[in-house]
Amino acid sequence: MLNSNIVKLAEALDKLCVEGYNTIDKKDILASLAEDFECVLTIEGLDEELKKLIENKFIIVKYQDSEQICLTFTESGLDLIARVKIARQEQEATRKQKRALKKAQEENGEQGKFELVTTEKPNAIMSNLLQDSKSQKKNKIKAFIIGFLGGIFGGAIAGVICAVIITLLM
Repeated sequence: MLNSNIVKLAEALDKLCVEGYNTIDKKDILASLAEDFECVLTIEGLDEELKKLIENKFIIVKYQDSEQICLTFTESGLDLIARVKIARQEQEATRKQKRALKKAQEENGEQGKFELVTTEKPNAIMSNLLQDSKSQKKNKIKAFIIGFLGGIFGGAIAGVICAVIITLLM
């Protein structure tokens, strides 16, 4: 089940936002979380969850104060929202299948347990969305080293080619 506060916050922000930058009262965000997702946060808790969204580059914040925030979703954030919507649809489809199976068993007079086998774990769609800071640093270091080595080898190869051409022309 999708129960992470960061996912619920992203969904609430999606409901409150239109395309581009949006200025939203933090009270409205908290109210949306409480009403739509049964998630009760304080202002401090909201700030922490917003910080996680910013750190994982799901949103960009233009400005923020104690009462309001101006933000927009990044491409990663829009991808997160799309994945959440897909996961919610799959959960709803699974619930409908379970209800239909239970109803069919009751009509046939079968009592007892019913079981619906699914191929994916409930949170499989959400795995690997949040990267920890260590893996981000490792990825940056790896990209730097690969780029550095590519520059050295590329320069050396270009130098050798130039030297061969010059010696052949003389």
